[in-house]
Amino acid sequence: MTSLNIQISDKAVAFAATEAEKRGLPNAAAFAAKLLEETANAHHASEPSVQFYASKTDLNDLFALQRVTAIRDLNDLTADFWPENETADDFIRTIDEVGGAASSGATGP
Repeated sequence: MTSLNIQISDKAVAFAATEAEKRGLPNAAAFAAKLLEETANAHHASEPSVQFYASKTDLNDLFALQRVTAIRDLNDLTADFWPENETADDFIRTIDEVGGAASSGATGP
């Protein structure tokens, strides 16, 4: 544990002393320390990676919440987006150009 000395107004000290008494803490400094610890813990807990790994949600409940359904027919995943006048090589070349443009900050071919 580390010690921290801070300057605060008399009004803030009075508030901290009152809150400490309400919570059964020994003094204003104890309340301030508890408040800072709780704030730091709450901030850490609000980080997305912590929220994800701390979640105890059952996967079936999550599926129901998000209305996820099982894929029963692979044809449901097909799409007709390929231009008839474009070869696979044209497509790959475009992907390579767009990928290079993205890393250089350009907007496309």
